Amino acid sequence: MLFRSRIYFLSDIKRSSIRGNHAHKKLHQLFIALAGDCKIIFKDENSQEVVHISENDSNAIYVPPGIWREIYNASEQFILIVFASDIYDEKDYIRNWSEYIVWKKSFKIN
Repeated sequence: MLFRSRIYFLSDIKRSSIRGNHAHKKLHQLFIALAGDCKIIFKDENSQEVVHISENDSNAIYVPPGIWREIYNASEQFILIVFASDIYDEKDYIRNWSEYIVWKKSFKIN
């Protein structure tokens, strides 16, 4: 059985920048802060949660498919490692909030 996955890092995010601004249709992710800290908004059409993630945390954040995320307010030295359940596939991304809302109404995990 072939297990497809990827690991990547986010770094060099300016405090005034926002990263993410998308959701995934099928991809599962796990976020762990290796250095510094940031805030992440997780939201859908009905709710929103702001999470602070820091290198001082001993926990990871699991992000299931279908959740919009926005990473912001990153410290200068921030490094986030992301474990993804599959390789990069642009077709899995939803990058427009209006399209996300329409898609979310028919969302089902396979």
